[in-house]
Amino acid sequence: MTNLKYISVKRNAMSKLLRQKRKTFAIWACILVLFTQSQAQAGYILNGIEPESFSIFATPTKWELGPNTARVNGFPSLGDATWSIMGAGLTEVPVVVDAFNHLGVTQDITALGLGLSSFESMIDSMLNLWGDVSGFSNLGQVTDSGSNVAGSNATGDIRIAAWNIANPNTLAHAFQPGTEAIFGAIGSVGGDLHFDVARSFVDDPNANSSTYDIFTVALHELGHALGLGHSTVAGSAMQAVYAGSRRSLSADDIAGINSIYGPAPLVIDVPEPSTLLIFVLGLIGISRRHVRRLF
Repeated sequence: MTNLKYISVKRNAMSKLLRQKRKTFAIWACILVLFTQSQAQAGYILNGIEPESFSIFATPTKWELGPNTARVNGFPSLGDATWSIMGAGLTEVPVVVDAFNHLGVTQDITALGLGLSSFESMIDSMLNLWGDVSGFSNLGQVTDSGSNVAGSNATGDIRIAAWNIANPNTLAHAFQPGTEAIFGAIGSVGGDLHFDVARSFVDDPNANSSTYDIFTVALHELGHALGLGHSTVAGSAMQAVYAGSRRSLSADDIAGINSIYGPAPLVIDVPEPSTLLIFVLGLIGISRRHVRRLF
């Protein structure tokens, strides 16, 4: 299979407004592309060497606690996010029309080849997969607002769409976490993920050379939507080269997400009072039997 590589595309969403405010923030998107030249790492800051060669965005952002809340820097700290499925018929706000050369309007998510419930279950399980190993929490699916892409009043921190992307090399792209408070008028696009409907996606770890495992692509792109860049570690979910199915997180992926949200909080199960009483009585019974045996 021709190697598929992820590259970063940097766009200053509101350049005039940002210059006026003397801000230097830029919103980034990660695009999965068909590329034959050497691996591109443009726009990312590598941290260390293997086995911790994950990266974050040049303007590091993360989801904070509470819906539609993000921040710049301040890592690691707990965070969470909601997600939603965009419906058909949506378009981009004018300022980003040419950013990724989408064709027409969004399509129904089932155009990607999965039933709606299967797709929703997949996204939910993958966000939980990232959350199980870190301080990130999946707040679950919410009803999408129906706002145009990058429009105001959008609901769902991470909005997911099926779209016809004109670039023949693009499978999908995702934006780093962000809000209008951070990136200006189109900041609501932060965390959004778009799949190219022209691709042959399958939910199959044994996808052949003419199809693409949508689980693998989505797991990678959701890593970007949570704030991760690329990894140089072979076999990691965030590696920049698509080379078949990758349905689990590597040690480097976990180190990366922990650098943003911290490790998974320690959970201590406290027994119900009745269970604890039974347990104590059991210990007493064992002790008495031992006493009888001794005498």
